[in-house]
Amino acid sequence: MDAAPRGAMANRLLAAALCGSLAGVASADAHHVTVAASIDDTSAGLDASAHAANIATIKRVLATVDAKALGSRRLDVAVAGFTMTSALGRVAITARIRVAISDPHGKMLAIVTGKATAEVPRATFRRSQLPRYRRDALTEATHSALGRVLRDRTAR
Repeated sequence: MDAAPRGAMANRLLAAALCGSLAGVASADAHHVTVAASIDDTSAGLDASAHAANIATIKRVLATVDAKALGSRRLDVAVAGFTMTSALGRVAITARIRVAISDPHGKMLAIVTGKATAEVPRATFRRSQLPRYRRDALTEATHSALGRVLRDRTAR
C-alpha cells in the first residue's frame, strides 16, 4: 500500500493499462471514457470476493460519470487502501483510491487521489456490516477523485 513509492504505483498503473489487463470497459458514444484497469491494491486481509466487490463499486460510480464533461480520457483506477480506526465512541472506515488519467494515445495527464471515511457509532457497529461500510467509503472516495477531475476540466 503506502510502502511502495509513488513512482512505483504510477508505473504499476501504467503497466497494467499498457498490458491491456482490462477489468472492464465503460464508454459513452461520442466521448470515450475508458476504464483501462481496475486494481485493488489493498492487502487488508480481504478475500477475492471483497476485492471484486471493491472493483464493482468503482465501476458503478464510473458508470454515472458524464462522459461529455470528461472528454476522451482513459482512467486507470487503483484502490490504494482501507483503514479502520476506533476513537471517541465511533468507528471510522477510510478508503483511498488513485486514478491515473491519460489521453486516448496513452499520454499520462494526471494522477488524482480520493479519500473518504464512513463513520459509525461504536455502539451500533457490527463487523458483519463492514463490507457495506467499505462500499460507502469507497463510493465517496471515487466521487471525491472524479470531482477533482471534473472541476479541473471545467476550469480550463
